[in-house]
Amino acid sequence: MSPNAFVVKIKLTFGLGLGVILMAIAGVASYVTVNQLIEATVAEDRIEDRLVLLERTTAGIKTAEASLRQYLLSADARDLQK
Repeated sequence: MSPNAFVVKIKLTFGLGLGVILMAIAGVASYVTVNQLIEATVAEDRIEDRLVLLERTTAGIKTAEASLRQYLLSADARDLQK
């Protein structure tokens, strides 16, 4: 093997190794980013569920308040059962 062929082989091997290392780094970065995205999505879903529960609770309180107000105005006990 001539010295030039040996140098070319070393350069090719080094370039291929560097490419593999860079691809591995990109793969790890992608994996970490996807995991963070999944965690953020799960957290967002939990927050959305809590907001729905709060909205339902608020609606129930408003309904109870309106029923009580109607009862106080009319003195009709049926207004309290709404």
